[in-house]
Amino acid sequence: MAGPDVQQPEQDLEVRFPGDPAAVARARSLVTDTLGRDHPLHDDCALLTSELATNAVLHTRSGAGGTFTVRLRASGDAGQGATVLVSVEDAGSDGPPCACGADPRSTGGRGLPMLEALSHRWGYTRGDGTTTVWFELLLVTVPAGWAAERVQAGREASRRDQRTLDAAGRRPAECGRLAFHHELRHLRP
Repeated sequence: MAGPDVQQPEQDLEVRFPGDPAAVARARSLVTDTLGRDHPLHDDCALLTSELATNAVLHTRSGAGGTFTVRLRASGDAGQGATVLVSVEDAGSDGPPCACGADPRSTGGRGLPMLEALSHRWGYTRGDGTTTVWFELLLVTVPAGWAAERVQAGREASRRDQRTLDAAGRRPAECGRLAFHHELRHLRP
């Protein structure tokens, strides 16, 4: 297995799967076999690929006897600059993918919001009776201590805001953890 400083060649794969639930695990295995479990983007990539494959089986004509295709491109090294692009093409549906929020009591409807949260960018195209949903993961590293400094600064600001706002009878609008999450999301190029 390549270490973090070893340049890995670009890898392009395309695999067609039957539109049945068992194929979701095989799509996930494709990610593991291609990237390896030690790749820093493996877990997010396997999770999101599994989600898109599940959507293809459950919400499109692929699940009614059709097929879906997974395309995976990995480039860069396993350290800074690694990029993974995955697309899942299905047999289409009556409507476009919906990243709308799910009812808290619902057992589904969280996949595309999760895709939005974890990916660098994502999108979909529809045409010729198919839908292709894709996502890109980009490895971003930050200097050592960066996260701890931001969390501590957020905690201090939250304590300051808590004292100030409590005296006014209001609650703070944003805790340090949310501020940290917002700042981390903006690291993406």
